[in-house]
Amino acid sequence: MRGALPELRIASAGTAALVGEPVNPRVARLLETRGLREPVDLPQQLTGALLRSSRLVITAERGHRLEALEHDRTAANRTVTLKELARLLTGAPTGIGIDAALRLVAERWAAADDVDHDDDLADPYRRSWAHYRRLGDEVDAALAVIVPVLRSQP
Repeated sequence: MRGALPELRIASAGTAALVGEPVNPRVARLLETRGLREPVDLPQQLTGALLRSSRLVITAERGHRLEALEHDRTAANRTVTLKELARLLTGAPTGIGIDAALRLVAERWAAADDVDHDDDLADPYRRSWAHYRRLGDEVDAALAVIVPVLRSQP
């Protein structure tokens, strides 16, 4: 996502980060199959300070969203799962940038239905390579919607 959105500062943090540990070998392999390098960032723990400094917080699962909000309740209106963000931005004009995208997300949240959407990414941890591929496919599909919308027009 960093390469596709160079105008944004993108950081990664985990609710149960393995600080100081290398990237999971299967995640590294998944990235490689998609022509991406391993992240250069070392794993870091999600903190209230990191949340407060973020305009948009994207989580893998709704449970991670809830854990993030335990650190900072004020992040509630800017914390979404990746698949939820893609769902809310589906059909949005491309190139509107992050500020307009966040306004659109807020509008669509306000008009939300009561349907329980499948907004969690499949967690492949300690599962087969097929589960990692499924995760990669879900991320790719979500980013195919999100990135063109968040990319600012010059």
